[in-house]
This record gives sequence, structure tokens and C-alpha cells, in this order.
Amino acid sequence: MALEVTLYTKDHCSLCEKLQDDLAWISREQPLRIVSHDIEDDADLYERFRYLVPVVEIGGTLYYPPHDVMQLRHAVLNAAQPSTQSGTTSSSAAPSS
Repeated sequence: MALEVTLYTKDHCSLCEKLQDDLAWISREQPLRIVSHDIEDDADLYERFRYLVPVVEIGGTLYYPPHDVMQLRHAVLNAAQPSTQSGTTSSSAAPSS
């Protein structure tokens, strides 16, 4: 069964393209259903993520840049396990204020 992953992105974003490539690589091991949201199409998302894209949500946790493919792989594999907790925040998930 494919795990849903949400990607918050915008046009002309090379980091977003790199993240999409990384998720495609991960999906060879764990099938993913990637749902992309262009933050420029939604005022609330734009306000929330405009300085942070690309942001990816895996198993209820938001991951902010910089992204590491192995960290994302680990997050995907953990979220795909039925016994994992979702909705938690990892140490790299919250941006500093």
C-alpha cells in the first residue's frame, strides 16, 4: 500500500525538484503517493511556508530544509510501519524562531 506524502512547493524551486527526485528514489523501496501543493495558490500555505519550501509531510510530521535523503527514507519507512506514532515532530522538523 502506498504511503501518502505531502509536498509543499512552488514554481521555479530547484530544491523542490531535488526533493521530488529524492522521493522518487525512496518510492522504489516504499510505494508513495505524493500529493503536491503549490503554496503560491493558497494564501494560508504561502504565509506559513513562503520562506521554508520545500516542506514535506510524512506520517503527520513536517520536515523542513535542509533535507537529507537518508533521513527522509528513514521517516518514510517508519511512517509505513503500522505501529509508529504519527503527528510527532522530529528534531529537524521545527524551524528555529
